[in-house]
Amino acid sequence: MPRLIANSSDIDRIARGETSEDIAAMTGWRYEMFGRKAIALLSGKLAVSFNGGQVRLFDV
Repeated sequence: MPRLIANSSDIDRIARGETSEDIAAMTGWRYEMFGRKAIALLSGKLAVSFNGGQVRLFDV
């Protein structure tokens, strides 16, 4: 399922801070499910924690 949202090349670009609309994960339903959170994470508005094997996202 993850590859439906973004491939590894797109993930690399996003991790480098690229958010252009030629990245599939930055448009449409992919943006709503992933892109918006990726931008928030990159800008420091969202944080990730791991607890007992669970991943948690929370607003900063």
